[in-house]
Amino acid sequence: LVIANMLQNRRQQVVMVENTRECVLSITNDQLKEGEEIEKYIVDDLVRRHDEFLASTSNS
Repeated sequence: LVIANMLQNRRQQVVMVENTRECVLSITNDQLKEGEEIEKYIVDDLVRRHDEFLASTSNS
């Protein structure tokens, strides 16, 4: 997994890149103004992916 961003919008958008798929995470300008940070969504996504991985390995 690679977490990629561009300098121009690094606080608002990242791309989660895997060998078979890409997923864009983003927040709105309003969310940014309210103090939300993209990192919360990155962590939430990583936790979800890890849980999916654990579930798939326990079924083997």
